Amino acid sequence: MGLLTVSSLPRSKVFLDGVFVRFTPLYRSELPAGTHTVELRTEQGDVHRFTVDVQEGQVVSRVWSFDQGAWVGG
Repeated sequence: MGLLTVSSLPRSKVFLDGVFVRFTPLYRSELPAGTHTVELRTEQGDVHRFTVDVQEGQVVSRVWSFDQGAWVGG
């Protein structure tokens, strides 16, 4: 298992492998190691979809800025 943290600016719905999980931030969500599809959807209808590869014991963190159209932070 690995851990995934995802946030966005502005806040959005998080879908993990096609299933709604919660609104951002998603903090240290446990998921099986492997490749997963993450989709962020804002209330304004903006969508950002990406894949993330999580390895056993790994913590993956991502923050997406819809305004900048880019990843932000470390």
